[in-house]
Amino acid sequence: MSHVPQVIQIDIVVAGACVLAWLAMLLLWRQQRERSAFGRIEARLRTHLAQERGSRALTEQALADTRRQVCHLSKSQQSLRDADRRRIARDLHDDLGQHLLAMSFELGALAEQHPALKEALHKVDERVAQTLRSMRAIVRDLQPEGLSDGLRGAVE
Repeated sequence: MSHVPQVIQIDIVVAGACVLAWLAMLLLWRQQRERSAFGRIEARLRTHLAQERGSRALTEQALADTRRQVCHLSKSQQSLRDADRRRIARDLHDDLGQHLLAMSFELGALAEQHPALKEALHKVDERVAQTLRSMRAIVRDLQPEGLSDGLRGAVE
């Protein structure tokens, strides 16, 4: 009977080793399962990240295209404004300016023909001259915005 307690001890040790081996296998299986789950999550995240990068690249390209369009439209709008200003200035100078100048000459001729009206015609001629100066100031203010800073500003 002296061997029975040793056998029981050996059985307990073997049983303990089996339990430890089983626990080790269980832990390894669980670790493998978690690694697999993490791998799937990582793969999904990489796919999602790649999609987001592609989406961001498309968005940045669209933003750059939009900026180019806005810049082009702004230049076109400025060009149209400048052309309109030049047209208005030319019309004022060529049409209204010539009429005012002709009116001034005619007033001078009338004043010489009718000495009694000379003072009244002189006042009207002064008003015409003031109107002509105002019109010239308006024409000068209508030059394109880029030219207001001189040639250097226009080139820049």
